[in-house]
Amino acid sequence: MAKTHVRKLAVLVLCLAASIAPFAAYHSGRAQSQEAVKAAPQPTTEAVTPAAVTGGAHALSATYFSWGNIQREVSSGYQALDAPTKVSCQFASGCTIGVEQQVQVGLVKTSNNGWAICTQVDGNYIDTPGCAWQGYIPPDGFYIVGSFSQQTSVAFGNHTVQTFIYTTYGAQEDTYNIIYRVYQP
Repeated sequence: MAKTHVRKLAVLVLCLAASIAPFAAYHSGRAQSQEAVKAAPQPTTEAVTPAAVTGGAHALSATYFSWGNIQREVSSGYQALDAPTKVSCQFASGCTIGVEQQVQVGLVKTSNNGWAICTQVDGNYIDTPGCAWQGYIPPDGFYIVGSFSQQTSVAFGNHTVQTFIYTTYGAQEDTYNIIYRVYQP
């Protein structure tokens, strides 16, 4: 009787292993292929270092919207997507600026044309977590959409925020929607 249970258990374990193996192989291959994707070069301006911890509960103080359908060719490197937006932190303890971006780029025929989304606060790139590498723009002449969220702490006063995209070989910027939010920690 015990031998029968051991055989059934062994068969069950083998079936389970056989069903998991393709899933594990697929994800291992994806992880290896993503390791080959290069990150966007570091921006040349100094990154913004958070003035305070940005974790914990925050209260929304203000929301600023930036959107457009610009259909504009841009060259390689870092290019401004929207106009600078002035935001205000009215709290002596400082504020957290949160940014959500959705950006559409494309209409290229060049392979390996990487792209990233970046945000500047007061002329410096946010370093938390930095420019988000979106991958490669498809060389089929169509568009691709990328999105990212960033945040950083700022001191009391007025600040300027602006979103940039990075491309390896240039592209066409199209529709974008950006939300800048100011929070009180």
